Amino acid sequence: PAGSENAGAGPSHPAESTLYLPRHNLDQVSELRTAQGRRQRTGTETVLVVEDDPKVRELISSVQGTRGYRVFAACDGRQGLDVAAEIGDALALVVADVIMPVSKATRWCRR
Repeated sequence: PAGSENAGAGPSHPAESTLYLPRHNLDQVSELRTAQGRRQRTGTETVLVVEDDPKVRELISSVQGTRGYRVFAACDGRQGLDVAAEIGDALALVVADVIMPVSKATRWCRR
């Protein structure tokens, strides 16, 4: 389904991941010129990052934030559900760790 990810790794097969994202509306994407004169696409959507590793969570949040996205972060599945409920319909994308303490992302996304 759109907006989900499958990842698998194990002794019998190499690490692989599949990421499904919803289509975006090009009208919501703006272009900025950087100091070097390159064009850079940015967005305005709301993103929720659910990641238990603080360094990874901060990196993803920082990169998305500098690209113009409105970023919220949660450290586990329970907190992610609470934040998602607060955001409501404005939530456009969830980036979640597949294996987290408290709640795995696969179970979390079903809710």
